[in-house]
Amino acid sequence: EDCLRVMGSVARRRLLLLGHNKSRPGRQLTYTARYYDVMTTNVLTLTLPPHVTVISVQGWQPTSINGQVYTWVNLPPVSGLVRVTVQLDADLAYGTVLPASAELIDGKGMDTVNHTTTVVIPASAGQNSTQP
Repeated sequence: EDCLRVMGSVARRRLLLLGHNKSRPGRQLTYTARYYDVMTTNVLTLTLPPHVTVISVQGWQPTSINGQVYTWVNLPPVSGLVRVTVQLDADLAYGTVLPASAELIDGKGMDTVNHTTTVVIPASAGQNSTQP
């Protein structure tokens, strides 16, 4: 699987969102949000794409979940990460683009938004391919 790394920065704080840029229907993939140099008061929001089901959350558990939006309030300061593993719907059409985003706001009110996109591609011949 190919991976995509997108970074943004505001002042000295950084947020990094990692995820695959290719996957197949029914497969699992993991989004990792890493944060750096944040203040004690902070909010991290991860918005997952439609057509995925969360399998697990590693690291700190979200403070709230509203549909595809997962929110963590006051993560341990300075740096850390959260990982969310999802499973793609098995009936996704080839070529479907699934955007995800992360936003971090700390006590200074500054935020950073990052996006990663998963493109669903046909399965390789001989690897459980069910569509022509």
